[in-house]
Amino acid sequence: MSDTPQTRAVMEHVEAREAELGEQAGQLRSRIAKLTASLGELDAEGENLCITRKTLLSIPAPTPADEAVRP
Repeated sequence: MSDTPQTRAVMEHVEAREAELGEQAGQLRSRIAKLTASLGELDAEGENLCITRKTLLSIPAPTPADEAVRP
């Protein structure tokens, strides 16, 4: 490859762009990691609520006070 001013300029541009892309990719990876953690927390809370709902639905209704309790 020739070492002309035009070639050096193109190579500098390519290297600068690679650095920019690397930085942007790193920032996106960081954001994705944070969003993934948040999603995991929301999923866990949703599962807990589902378990709570199922538990509450499985509890029998209390007997009204005016009815006699049957043995």
